[in-house]
This record gives sequence, C-alpha cells and structure tokens, in this order.
Amino acid sequence: MRRRVSGRWRGSGVGEPWSWLLALAALMLGVGGLEAFTLRGIASGLVSGIVIGFVVHEAAHRNVARRAGMYSEFVASPIGVLITAASAVSPIKILAPGYVQVWGYRFNPTGAIRSVEAGPLSNIVLSTVFTAASLLALQEAHPRLHSWLLDAGGVNAWLALFNLIPVPPLDGYKLFNSTRRRWALLILASTIIYLLYYVVP
Repeated sequence: MRRRVSGRWRGSGVGEPWSWLLALAALMLGVGGLEAFTLRGIASGLVSGIVIGFVVHEAAHRNVARRAGMYSEFVASPIGVLITAASAVSPIKILAPGYVQVWGYRFNPTGAIRSVEAGPLSNIVLSTVFTAASLLALQEAHPRLHSWLLDAGGVNAWLALFNLIPVPPLDGYKLFNSTRRRWALLILASTIIYLLYYVVP
C-alpha cells in the first residue's frame, strides 16, 4: 500500500521524523532490554555501536538516493518495530524496525543501486575507524575506551556482513541481483573484518 505525502509517494508506515525515534527505541530495547535506556546502557559499546551503525547505515541509503535526484526517507514499519522490540526476550535478535523508501518521477537505477550499497559500506567504514581508534586507545593505555571502541567496531562489522546476505529484503539480495561484482567485493571486505573481530583470538 502506498499513500501520497506532500506531493510524493511513500509506502505504508510511519514517516520522518517519528520513524527515527520509533526505530531507535525498538532497536535499543531489542538489543539491550530496558537497561539500554539507562546511562550505563547507553554508554555501552554494544548499544552505542548499534545505534550509531543503524543511523549511519540508513542515512547513507537515504542521502545517496537524494543526491541521485530521487525522493527518499526512512520509514518505520509497525510490524518491524514490534518484532525488533520483542527481540529483547529472544535469544535470536531480529533487528528490522524500518527501511529507506526510494521513489521519484525520474527513477535513477544507478543511483538506486549506489544507495543500496551505501548502507553496508558505511558500516564497513565505521568498523574500520573504530578498530583503528581502539588500537590507538590501547597504546595510550585507555582500557575502557579501547573496550568500548572494540565493541562498537565489532557490532558494525556484524551489521555490514548481515545486511549483505543475499536474501530478501536485505541489501545483499538487491546487490547480488544487480551488480554481483560489487556485492562480492563488499561481502569479502565485511567477512574479513568480521573474522578479525570474532574468530581470530
């Protein structure tokens, strides 16, 4: 179902700015439970890393599409918000509170694909930056900061790899069916980063 909003078309769901607030609240609850809303929870590398990674990921999708001349906004899915929040009591985390809707009278296929790849690419960049910063913090003898940066970097490595799995509705499915070379490069990069975090001791 689609509805017309300010002369544009948007899929059913909650639009901006409320979509961001609903999605972030569901995401924090799903990852860290009620403790995620405490000062200690917000300050943890896991919760902060998820929030930063999610916002940058979705904003990258949206902004690249806008630069390509299309309309784009983040839409919170009511069902996705509920499923994400319910992950708080589940051992399996399903973090899918919403999506970026892209549309336009002059749809730009190349811009749309670049918008798709911008999401996981942003998480790869974030993970790399957090990793470099964590090594610097370790050298400067700041163990707490090192731990926070390592957690934030690790969760962004996971976000990148997870989103590149070639199954719908993930970014990897769209990339795999449109440009397998770029998909292969991105999933190779994200896999290497993920393995460095979670497999290599």
